[in-house]
Parts: sequence; C-alpha cells; structure tokens
Amino acid sequence: MKDEQERRGEIIRFSDQLTPLQDSVEVLRTDLSDIRKNEQDFRESAHELAIQIADLAKDVGVKIAEPQLLSTEFAELDLIADQRCRLPNTTARAFPALATEEWILSSVAGALAIAIDVILVGTPEIVKIYRGGERFDGSILTEALRKAGKDTDGNLAPILQWLSDKCKVPYDISAAKGVVTPNNHRLRSLGHDPFLGLFFAVADIIMGTTTCIDDSGKLTIMVSKHQATPTQKLLSVFYYVGHIISDLFTARGIPVPGFFLTQFFADGGDDSLARMAERMYQDGYDMRHLASMSSSVAAKSMVIDAYLYMTREDENPLLPIAERERAELNAKLKREKMLFVASSIASAGNVAKFYLNGANPCALNVAQWADMIRESINMTSAATRDRTVETVMDRREEINAAWDRLLPKENED
Repeated sequence: MKDEQERRGEIIRFSDQLTPLQDSVEVLRTDLSDIRKNEQDFRESAHELAIQIADLAKDVGVKIAEPQLLSTEFAELDLIADQRCRLPNTTARAFPALATEEWILSSVAGALAIAIDVILVGTPEIVKIYRGGERFDGSILTEALRKAGKDTDGNLAPILQWLSDKCKVPYDISAAKGVVTPNNHRLRSLGHDPFLGLFFAVADIIMGTTTCIDDSGKLTIMVSKHQATPTQKLLSVFYYVGHIISDLFTARGIPVPGFFLTQFFADGGDDSLARMAERMYQDGYDMRHLASMSSSVAAKSMVIDAYLYMTREDENPLLPIAERERAELNAKLKREKMLFVASSIASAGNVAKFYLNGANPCALNVAQWADMIRESINMTSAATRDRTVETVMDRREEINAAWDRLLPKENED
C-alpha cells in the first residue's frame, strides 16, 4: 500500500512538472504560428511584386525570366510538425465511450424493464378482503406473491401461523379513534416498518407503548393495554422480526420501507400526500408489490451484466499495476454508464405508464425510481472524481505517440 501511494505521488509530481513544459510548448507553437503567418504574407507580397515587374517588362518590351511561385514546402513542413507535436490540453474522459452495440444493448435492457413493468408488474387495484379470502387484481407478479405462505383456503402456513401466535407485541394496536384503523394501523405504526421500525418496535416493547401517527399527521405515543413480559423485553428484536414476517403474508401486508413518513403530510384532507399513500397501501402497494417492481430493475441489470461477462477480456498479468487499475476502473465506469442509460429509458417508460393509467400513483415503480436515483448519484460521483492520475497516463501515451511520429522510421528492406 505504501509503495502504491509513493507511485501515485510520483505520477502527480510528474504531472506538475509536465504542465509548465506543456504551457511553454504551447507558447512556442503560437510564436511559430505567427512567424509562419508573417512569412506567408511576405511571400504573397513578393509574388505580387514579381508579377507586376513581369507585366511592366512585357509592356516595355524587355525579356526577363518568368516569375515562379514561391515554394510552400517549408510552411507545409512546419504545419506537419505542429500537428505532430501538438498535445491535448484536456483532462481524461469522465467515462469510456460506448460502442454502437453497447448503446443498443443498453436500450434493449431499458425496453425490457418497461415491458416487465407494464405487463407483469402492472398497477395494483383495490384489495377486497372478505372472510376466508381476498380478491386482488392489477398485477400478475404481485398476485402470485400474495398467494405465497398460504394454502388453497387462504390460511397461513404452519410456521407463519406459529410466528403470528407467539410473536404478539404490545404496539400492535389496530383501532384507536382518530389515530389508527384495522386498514391503516400497519402504515401508521412506526414499529411495523420493515427497516426503520426496529428502533421504535424495541422501544415500544420495552416501554409498553405504541408509537404512531394520527389523522392530523402528528406523532402520537399511546400506552398499550397489554404490557410486555420480561421475556418479550429481553427478546424484543426476535419478537419484532417474527411479528413482521407473519404480517408480511396477511391480506394488508407490510408497507413499503419508509412509507410511514408520508403520514406526516396530512394537510389538505383527502388530497394530501398522507391520504394518497394510505389509498395506495390499501390498494396493495406493499412489500410484496415492491418485490414485483424490483423484478424490472433486476432484469435490466442481468442483461447488461451478462453482456459484460461474455465480452470481458482476460487480464494481462504483465501489465503494470497502474494500467491494470485503469482497465478495472474503465470496466466499472462502462457498466455504470450502460446501467444509467437503461435506467433512464426504464424511468421514462414508467412515466408514460403513470399517465396512461390516469396519473394513478400505484403505477409508479418506486424500485425503478430508487435505482434511477442511485445510478444518478453513481454517475455524478464518477464524473466529479479526481482524474489527475488518469490524465497523466493519457498525456504520457500522447507523448509517446508524438515521439513515434516525429522520429524517422527505419527503412524496411
């Protein structure tokens, strides 16, 4: 590691030394260009003067040698030398260029994600729950996932039923006037969030409370009727996990991670963000639908990764460490660029799906948009990285190429 840092330091110092030299070469090139321009102007003036002398000699009947065009051989040689010696004054490219087939494949991956999102993921409709069963429409994948963990009669699998019976928690209050109802208590109860809820669930189990959000969007802490036993308090994490798993396969399911935050925005009545998110949850926009939405993201990533795997080049063990690292970086950047192109196309398709469904928020693919945000962050991070070492390597290659062009080639037998 120390040797690697020293090597990078030497490269950066070389860049600092190269920059003034390159600036001097640029100034010299500009001066030479001015000299060539002045020389060319002089040649043109001399040529015009020679023509005028020839015309005058013809008029007076004096024979003189025909004026010859001044040779531009030296100017042409100067121009060739200028082109050969010129070095780029730009930093290394932020991303490697994609070949035509890579653009096409990225577009195909994005189109595949759109097809999965429209045809298989679909848009969930109202879940109708009745005694002994439910009816769900609008998404082929989500409908299949909603059947997981249940038998043909709609009863939970034995292990899930055991978790439901054993992992009773005091914060599982399903009815409180102005606060929660059986249809929204998991959305408004912070302890039911699949990721962020662990802290609140453990606190509620230990304190014997229920932390939730009421109709007006205010955080409310209620005292539970049933207090946790010492065993439940000691194994609070286990009870939280078991309770979440058992609820995941019920009719209402578990909300999308972080969805409880929408309940703080209750201003506006039925048109508020809180009520819109509540309707989405009741329509089946839960963790199972999130798994369905993730399928389109996974599909496009698999297509691109499969292409890159099949077209990868074997690593040359004789390459210097810096060049191997550069090759690995370029491979990662190419993947990020292709994924970003595919995600952009897939996101545009989801916008079209949203409007074609009458601006139904359930048509939004939150997994796709989360992936789009992640890819955008990755692209921004890559574009703003320090490219000093890469620039030095590019300039060194240009210098070597310039020497190859300037040095005379040996005559071949």
